[in-house]
Amino acid sequence: MRYLILLFLLISCSYCWSQTYAEQYAYYINKEELSKHIHVLASDSLEGRATGYPGQLKTSDYLIEQFKESGLNGPKGFEDMRFPYKVVEITPSGEILLTGKPFQYYKDFLFFGTTSTLQVEDKEVIYISKTVSENETVDVKNKIVLLRAEREEFDYEAILKNTSKYVEGGASAIIYLTPFFKNLQMYFKDYAFHKSMRLLNKGKNTTPLLIADSSLINTVGLKGGWKRRVDKGKDIKRPIVLPKASFTINMDTAHLNTQNVVAFIEGGELKEEVLVLTAHMDHLGVEEGEVFNGADDNATGTAALLEIAKAFQLAKNDGHTLKRSLLIMPVSGEEKGLLGSQYYSENPIFPLENTVADLNIDMIGRIDKLHDQPNYVYIIGSDMISPDLHYVNKTANDNYVGLELDYTYNTVDDPNRYYYRSDHYNFAKHGVPSIFYFSGVHEDYHKSTDTVDKINFEKVETITKLVFFTAWELLDMEKGLRIDN
Repeated sequence: MRYLILLFLLISCSYCWSQTYAEQYAYYINKEELSKHIHVLASDSLEGRATGYPGQLKTSDYLIEQFKESGLNGPKGFEDMRFPYKVVEITPSGEILLTGKPFQYYKDFLFFGTTSTLQVEDKEVIYISKTVSENETVDVKNKIVLLRAEREEFDYEAILKNTSKYVEGGASAIIYLTPFFKNLQMYFKDYAFHKSMRLLNKGKNTTPLLIADSSLINTVGLKGGWKRRVDKGKDIKRPIVLPKASFTINMDTAHLNTQNVVAFIEGGELKEEVLVLTAHMDHLGVEEGEVFNGADDNATGTAALLEIAKAFQLAKNDGHTLKRSLLIMPVSGEEKGLLGSQYYSENPIFPLENTVADLNIDMIGRIDKLHDQPNYVYIIGSDMISPDLHYVNKTANDNYVGLELDYTYNTVDDPNRYYYRSDHYNFAKHGVPSIFYFSGVHEDYHKSTDTVDKINFEKVETITKLVFFTAWELLDMEKGLRIDN
């Protein structure tokens, strides 16, 4: 209790002396400037901002130009404000030949990997149950590993975690079997019939991961009592070695260059500590000649970063250097699996242990079906790692903005899984306190009808100011955030 009282006093005192300045520079964030940026970002000339394609690269050019106009620079080593990375784009097609029998992409299996052609010749197959996986170390080098899904819900992050030790152990391939494959086909329908992307990790193991129906096990020789036990979902307490198998994967792939944009404002006495602001600049591109402009998703959040950056730079120009440093990072690759933020979290410019928090803005310009007025914002993740972050954001809202803070989706068990679906998550999973600011989905989500004429610019301005006030306090607090989880 004593700690909480001291924390309250510290935060309150910080607000007492800095609120005049914060309000002064928040004045420069206005709907007219936000509208100007959103109109540019959601214009046909940027071709839907698809990651790695000309429209997204032109978007980066525009953002860099605007940051420089506001007087910002890139961090050391990234003076051009480009944080480049490579992706591999996969065109969904092809088949696998398993012991000579063909299986078709999507109809029989889903494929996660970065390889275009893969030959696995005459490799031993080994079935590993959940009990064995959790309690034993199994030699899987140059083997095809069969695993079984334990639940209907498909959690890709969990599967990657469960299979990582077999990737590191040198498995030739991993086949994840599930009796719920038909459900997954529907869940991944959009993914399955659109080009997908993965980070291109040169020099790293690219062990292919296949998700397939449990019936595939009939092809690899699991028979009799073992098969009946697996079919019934019963656990098996030792690995089962099966007859050798071969298969071929054929997928069309292309390697593309893309980048995040990084603008930096150095802090004062605690400049080694860095607050990160993110929003994804990319959208869905052009499909069948139709431009998906992505006005709400996410020209709104990207425009917010430009205005927040301008306000903080004006404050610094006037001599108000806040204690901590600020990295403002519009990311690409979000629509393809949070790739830009994933790449940064795995290759950070500033150590993640010195990263104070990530404030992430994604879709803040519309009203969803659960609300009949615009004066709200969903807050997701604010108390997942640090209760102090939750308090700072709430206090900023109470003191300056007055939005309804809606915590409906602020849970790891939310069936929509929003906590896992935007770029803050790649910071949160590394223990960095994070907030996802979001106004909800709507009838134009991921459609070509997500256009500028439907944006509520006053709403965008209000949420942008909330992020600004929260960021100001995080940058200038006497003490850092307490980490709880």
